[in-house]
Formats: sequence, structure tokens, C-alpha cells
Amino acid sequence: MKITLKGRVKLQGSVKAKKAATAAPSLKTVRNVVRQEVRRAARRVSRRLEELRAGVRRDLRRELYSPRFAGFIGTAVANLQDNEFRQLAGQYLHRAVALNTTSGTVSGTLIRVGTDYVAVQESPSTLLLIPFRSVSAIRAI
Repeated sequence: MKITLKGRVKLQGSVKAKKAATAAPSLKTVRNVVRQEVRRAARRVSRRLEELRAGVRRDLRRELYSPRFAGFIGTAVANLQDNEFRQLAGQYLHRAVALNTTSGTVSGTLIRVGTDYVAVQESPSTLLLIPFRSVSAIRAI
């Protein structure tokens, strides 16, 4: 509780208060003082929490938009897609297939599924190695 004093405070002498001092503050006064202090503390905690949130958001934004993280995500997605496509293409091994690619449709016998490519025998003298990233669809013919 704050008490405002009038006059000079000395080791000896009288001190005059704005209000007459009572023996003990009333319960209502104590409750109000505690309420004010709790509100002030809550506001300080709230401000600090907002500062921390802003810092976390800033750091996450900085990390998520960094080239290093973009490379990590790109690699992870490519590997996931490669694994799924490798399993799918494996079902068509040694069968006649049609592949839709970024350069057009390729038809032939799927003779090999590599780590990141498929090998398609178009004719007895033509073997095509097609990267997974260039294939948009595969189907049996």
C-alpha cells in the first residue's frame, strides 16, 4: 500500500500524513490494493508474453523462408514422391506402358526402375531414361 507523506521525514520529529493513519487497513482497502497489484502484474506478464510470441513468429518466419529450409523441404518432398512413384512404377516392370512426361507421351516396355528414373525400351534400338520428376502419369497399355 502506498502512503504519501507531507513534510520532511527526519529521524526525530513529527511526520504528517495526508490521511489519518489507522491501526489496520480495512479488508476492502487491502482487497483493492491486491487487485491493483495483480492487474499490474498480469499486464506485465501479458506484455512479456506478447514480446515472446512476436520473437517466436519472427524467428519462425526467418527460418521457414530461408533457402536452407526450402532446400530441406524440397528434398524431403522429392524423396517422398520418388518413393511412391518407384513403388507404383515397380508394378509395371517388364510390361508395356505409356508415360505422360513433360515432353509428351512415351510408350514402350518398362525395363528398369532406378532410384530416381525409369528406363523404357521404346524400340529394340531405343532406350529412354526418364527422371521421375518428368513423369506426370503412368498406365499399362
